[in-house]
Formats: sequence, C-alpha cells, structure tokens
Amino acid sequence: MEDKLNKLNRAMKRTVFADVKFTDKQKTAIKQRLVQAKESDEEVMIAIFRILQEEQSGYQIMSSLIRRGIEKFTEQEGILYTMLHDLEQRGFIEAKWEQTEKKSYCLSNKGRRMLAKSESKQNAGSYILQTVLEG
Repeated sequence: MEDKLNKLNRAMKRTVFADVKFTDKQKTAIKQRLVQAKESDEEVMIAIFRILQEEQSGYQIMSSLIRRGIEKFTEQEGILYTMLHDLEQRGFIEAKWEQTEKKSYCLSNKGRRMLAKSESKQNAGSYILQTVLEG
C-alpha cells in the first residue's frame, strides 16, 4: 500500500499538483479507501458465511473479518449489522438473543447449503453474492 502512495506522490510531483501536500489524516483516509477498494463484495460475503458456520456475535464477526484483513466495516459497523439483518430476513442466517441481551448469528440450513454449493463452484464468492441478491 505504501508503494501505491509513493507512486501517487511521485506522479503528483510531476503534474500541476506539485505543491499539494497530504496531512497524516489525509494519508490515513487514503490508505483506508485503498484497503476498502481491494475487498470485493464477493470476498466479504464468502468470509461472513464461513465465519457464521459457528455462532458468533456481531463483535466477534467484526473481529474475525479484521483478522482476515477485511477492514471494510471499520468505522462503519452499522453497515455490517444492516447486512446481517438483511441476510437474516432472507433466511440465510439465524439470529437469537442471549440472556445477556447480546444477539448472536449463525448460518441457517439454507445458508449452509448455499455455502456448500458455492465452495464446489470455481467462483464461490460470486455465486453467494448473486444468490443473496436474487433472493
């Protein structure tokens, strides 16, 4: 990622933006956007389905995604919970409230069948994304 920023910096020095300087805050924002851009929706969806083979809380899902290098939801946790709610409404995952008022998620039978079928296909992430979007 540093290499991409260095190339961008060198290119900018040769153009009309030669006097533009990035603050540390701007550099961090650019790095985050580069990370988010490289994580396709297919990769994110297949990772979530694989994580949810075992019951997990939203926090645990987020932590697992970050450990896998998927930082798409960092600072945007609400998008993850919206996605989980949508997957629950479509019947791919099940959610339950624990006594501690913590919600946990896991794949439903429908989600397990789709994950198994997708893993037998060459483009697993694409298959899952297409199936989820089509309902």
